Amino acid sequence: MPEEVVIAPATSRDLDAIHRIEQQAFPIPWRREFFESEFRAEWRFHRVAKRNGVVIGYLFAMWLFDEMHINKIAVAEGERR
Repeated sequence: MPEEVVIAPATSRDLDAIHRIEQQAFPIPWRREFFESEFRAEWRFHRVAKRNGVVIGYLFAMWLFDEMHINKIAVAEGERR
């Protein structure tokens, strides 16, 4: 039975895995610098999904007044269902 998925705040240590998933998931992926800038910007919300300590998905969003806008979301191909 696979280990449970853990949702946690994304950190700069997760960037390599996030960018790898991004490149596999989208025909025109965000550059790594875009993700780095998300960490520095105000009102941002970023999470990763991990299984066995490995990033298998991510969410980058921002608060805009009383709404949340999803900027990027993806899941590793082998984890999609």
